[in-house]
Amino acid sequence: PALKLSGDFFDSFVRDNGFECFCLGDVSGKGTSASLLMAKTISLFRCLSSVETSLASVVKLINSALWETSVRGMFVTFTAGWFDTKNQQLCLINAGHLATIIIEKKGIVQLPSQCPPLGIIEQIDFEELSVTFDNGRLYLYSDGLTEYRTESGEELGVKGLLRWLLRSKNLSVTQQLDWIKETLAEQAIKPNDDLTLMIIDSQR
Repeated sequence: PALKLSGDFFDSFVRDNGFECFCLGDVSGKGTSASLLMAKTISLFRCLSSVETSLASVVKLINSALWETSVRGMFVTFTAGWFDTKNQQLCLINAGHLATIIIEKKGIVQLPSQCPPLGIIEQIDFEELSVTFDNGRLYLYSDGLTEYRTESGEELGVKGLLRWLLRSKNLSVTQQLDWIKETLAEQAIKPNDDLTLMIIDSQR
């Protein structure tokens, strides 16, 4: 968090069927209202993912609930996924969030948003994107990371983030996270936005 309360959020857990469920999002605004909406979104995702049979249904229900209760035009940019580790199939939905990045031996794949953020449109269908995920890492992140400014005043940006990810891709996930933290501390000034990074390794 940039301040005491964060509008960024993330979660990950394993369903009874072995699917790994995860999400990362960013609530518009800051302070108590943003944190409450964050808590509601993350709770709905965990609860609904345990009982629904499709990720699209989960996100559609979350969107409806947020549309009914969000105040002052608040909304949530949101990326969610279910990973079938047995068949190495990844199901993703990106609702108005920054592009998901997959780095594999064969190259880099960026998966952009497919639909508006949650809480803006009452009734909307969300399309699932299914990809094979068997030899790489997936990166979810908030704009607090790409908008991080260095001492020279320049933003890291997506290109800068990609350079960092490629430079550290051969490290373990824990080592890579530590390397990014250390590099941020060395090169960047104090952030003015919440910052979140999630790494999912298909080979763990």
